[in-house]
Amino acid sequence: MEQKGKETQSSDYSTQYKCFDSRMEVRFDALTKLHVWAYGIGHFVNDLVAACWFNYLFFFLKKVVETDAAAAAILSGQICDGIATPIVGVLSDMFHTRIGQRKPWYIGGLILIIICFVPLFSGFKSDSRVIEYTFYIIFPGLFNIGWAALQISHMSLVPSLTCSRKRRVCIN
Repeated sequence: MEQKGKETQSSDYSTQYKCFDSRMEVRFDALTKLHVWAYGIGHFVNDLVAACWFNYLFFFLKKVVETDAAAAAILSGQICDGIATPIVGVLSDMFHTRIGQRKPWYIGGLILIIICFVPLFSGFKSDSRVIEYTFYIIFPGLFNIGWAALQISHMSLVPSLTCSRKRRVCIN
């Protein structure tokens, strides 16, 4: 259902949004500019890490480890990310726990990222190309599934932060 709201100025120079949801409850959004910038910086760092990950992983595998599996590693990660992102989005919407709807996905994604990060940059080398390719296909794929869980959890906070479309656009 469409949410409608009315803007009012608060004493700390932030805008408060008085929102009416479908049940006619009144909610207030009193995000300050600091809150908006903090969320934005968190998302910027998220994207920056992703860009560094993809660029450096390819360089590391090609120049340091000297494996032919570099392109396969990046491709497997992207395929897994493309599949995992909508699945995590749908499942996290249906997920309800004692610690919240998104936190389990965020924590699980973070743990999966940490588990996969170390082996990838350990410089795995094998005499068998099949084993080497399997290693460099599985770990980037799992890393990107964790990344999807973490990123979807972060991005899905926006509707929880404000009920104003204008503010949501600004935060995104």
